[in-house]
Amino acid sequence: RVLIAGGQYRDRQVGVFAREIADGGIRKFLVDTYPGFVASSAPEFDPYDSFNAVANLQAPERPGNLYEVILEDQPCWWYFDLEYSITTNPGLDGALVFRAFRETLA
Repeated sequence: RVLIAGGQYRDRQVGVFAREIADGGIRKFLVDTYPGFVASSAPEFDPYDSFNAVANLQAPERPGNLYEVILEDQPCWWYFDLEYSITTNPGLDGALVFRAFRETLA
């Protein structure tokens, strides 16, 4: 709230996030801007040498999952990771399935 009350950021620019730090659901909670959270959480690599960089990424000792905490009365956006195997669904029309999915949500 200090960042918002101080006028540095608006409500929608700041989020609450959680990082798993141990087994059993133990989490560390953080408050940051969305770009700040991404910048501090993403693995480092050289975008000009992306093939080598991705191949040489060092996994952290204990990666832990990251979460955005959705606060009451704050807007949120649904995210659907839609994918399917073309090999096992050779006759599937992806565009048709996507339209049906969107109609289901409407």
